[in-house]
Amino acid sequence: TVPGRADCTRCHTSPAGYILGFRSEQLDRVHDYGGARENQLEAFARIGCFEGEPRTRPAWPGFDTPDADPTGQVRAYLAANCAFCHMPKGTGNARIDLRYETPLARTNLRGEPPGQGDLGVRGALLVKPGQPSKSLLYLRMLRLDAKGMPNLAHNAVDKQATAAVKRWIAGMR
Repeated sequence: TVPGRADCTRCHTSPAGYILGFRSEQLDRVHDYGGARENQLEAFARIGCFEGEPRTRPAWPGFDTPDADPTGQVRAYLAANCAFCHMPKGTGNARIDLRYETPLARTNLRGEPPGQGDLGVRGALLVKPGQPSKSLLYLRMLRLDAKGMPNLAHNAVDKQATAAVKRWIAGMR
């Protein structure tokens, strides 16, 4: 699928900063460059990818970060992949805020009723602690139709991310 201009402007918006891409919080980690291990931000700076020094914030934990807090890993994934639409004044229909810096209690996820339908799941909530099978955040990630997320150019389920989100919700109390 090749999105048209109108499709692009659904996510590339003023609240999202128009340009979507990697953030320093994602890249501030060691990467294996064919046997040479180097911090990605330092490697990019060394080869001239930045004008000046890259702006850095504390690194987000990836799914490959040893001993990372599962909440931090899932929040980092949601921030990188969903928050550009799902934030205040974003284009997402759900009234959720998936930015990493938003405290979990203020994301409007946990225990919240759906505003865009329940996908036919009786008793579903956006995130139902301990019950991924009744959590629409997780269930929408599994779908490839118009009710799935993301709802544009989504033709494969991210197995690593859905497994992490499922474990995260299952572990909630």
